[in-house]
Amino acid sequence: PGGPSARRRQPHSSSAGSPPSPSLSYCCNHAHMSTLFLAAVNGATLTNGHAAPTITAEVIGHEEEEGVALGSPGSGGGAGLYWTVQISTSHDGFNAYRIRRRYRHFDALNTQLKAAFNGVPELPGKGGFMRDKDFLEKRRAGLTTYLRAITLDPILSQHEDVRSFLELSSAEQLFNKLQEKEHFLNLSMLEKDKALEAQRKRVT
Repeated sequence: PGGPSARRRQPHSSSAGSPPSPSLSYCCNHAHMSTLFLAAVNGATLTNGHAAPTITAEVIGHEEEEGVALGSPGSGGGAGLYWTVQISTSHDGFNAYRIRRRYRHFDALNTQLKAAFNGVPELPGKGGFMRDKDFLEKRRAGLTTYLRAITLDPILSQHEDVRSFLELSSAEQLFNKLQEKEHFLNLSMLEKDKALEAQRKRVT
């Protein structure tokens, strides 16, 4: 991850086979959410002159899809296995959300990036036995290393395929809506407080 940034290989657009967008599982502090997270999502510069906090993505676990058999030795596809990815900022892990991805989604993203850029990080290989705990832990750690290398790269982290994979646009839209809702609630409370104060003055 500490090497030079990836360099574009050729013009590239998102393929029709981009990963689906399952429902997000959010764990957000609505009041404090933010400026920090939105700046990281947009790659913006904060008003105080500091650079935007870095988006971090970590594979925190896995889950099996009920009724679907796991991949057999050597298949590598991990049929029935989802990896849980948590996306947050390096400055504030509380403002985070989670997505689920199969290995094939990682593989599809890697293929798209390698078609567009040189110097793309290596994705963990496909081989392995999905019932082996040691293998699953190594796969989890390897996928986390892969995502961290991508999100730390100033070019790859802003690429549309990466943003789509991490659902950054969806997160940004949700946070904006939550901020609008919070602003509306604050205005409503302010109006109620003014009305109560006016009522007290009339009584006294």
